Amino acid sequence: WNVVSNLRRSLLRNDVAVFVCGDFNSTPESNVYQLITQGKAVKKPLDGFICDSSLGKVAKYLRAIGVDCIYDEKAQGVSVLDICQKYRERIFLTRSRSIISRRSCPKGSILIHSQKGEDAFLQVLEETNLQLDESKFYKICVKCNGTIFTIERHDIPLSRISFETKIAYIQDKPKAEISEPNKVPKTVYDNTSEPLAMCNSCKQIYWWDSSDSPISRKPSSSARIQELVERLSALAETLQDKSDEGLDKITNHDTQNIKFTKKRLLQQERTYKSDLELECANVIPQTKETEYTNITKDFQGTIDYIFFNSDVSSLDNTVLLPQNYDPDVHLPNSLWPSDHRCIKSSFKFAKLGSGVL
Repeated sequence: WNVVSNLRRSLLRNDVAVFVCGDFNSTPESNVYQLITQGKAVKKPLDGFICDSSLGKVAKYLRAIGVDCIYDEKAQGVSVLDICQKYRERIFLTRSRSIISRRSCPKGSILIHSQKGEDAFLQVLEETNLQLDESKFYKICVKCNGTIFTIERHDIPLSRISFETKIAYIQDKPKAEISEPNKVPKTVYDNTSEPLAMCNSCKQIYWWDSSDSPISRKPSSSARIQELVERLSALAETLQDKSDEGLDKITNHDTQNIKFTKKRLLQQERTYKSDLELECANVIPQTKETEYTNITKDFQGTIDYIFFNSDVSSLDNTVLLPQNYDPDVHLPNSLWPSDHRCIKSSFKFAKLGSGVL
């Protein structure tokens, strides 16, 4: 805070050359960069979550309550961090201590402690202060994260209706109808009066099986999801009850000293402002194009900068060392001892009172 205050005083004088340099661990698209160069940054609410390959159940639970959650069981190990780089406005969830300790792991990631899906789900609710919203239930496909929408019966493609169903027998008694995957059984299509729904991505059909068939069917996908959501809602209520119970024990005097540690990352949009509106010596303003300053096996990007106030100083040229570097060759190596490249910039300064560089 002292550094920022001194910078503000220097910028207001308009006769002092100000330089802010270093590793900011933030890309040119980040709020940090926007705040320094434009004096304003808008923090949008996070889009949802990314789960690593060990958190399939947690991804299903979050989708069931209407929370967007990316999950790819094929993204094993550190390869999931490539997904995190693509979707930056999400909270990354992982059980891996080695992954979360990596430099390329996004800030604000959550290490899941429990191996049980429901306990892990509760940890996510608690650490992010995620509130369940009934209006969002049953809106996201638990299989692929697509959007579920209501569909008229006559609009369901014939390819999504299972005309051949088999009867599963248990101890020689008919127990359930088994239809082809992602298809609604013909008997359900003909008899149910409940609305049908379909995922816009994987085309999974969701239905409420209310027909009076003498055969006791296996519960439909929708029925199973409803049971899951009801169970998750009950779990969330127990978490809220514990939180309320803890607050009841706190006196009025104590409430003034409470430090809220919950991340509250899924909050509404917020705008941050500062008096700093500096230019960057190594990033082209309009296109954000720049040479990489950090090149490792897990990350290639620009996170190092030289910022300056253009009222007093003018950029002459900028060179990154080593020059003409191949981003496919990782740093550090035998020729360069750091994983960061060196930024070298030359400036011209105005004569005091003249305004001439």
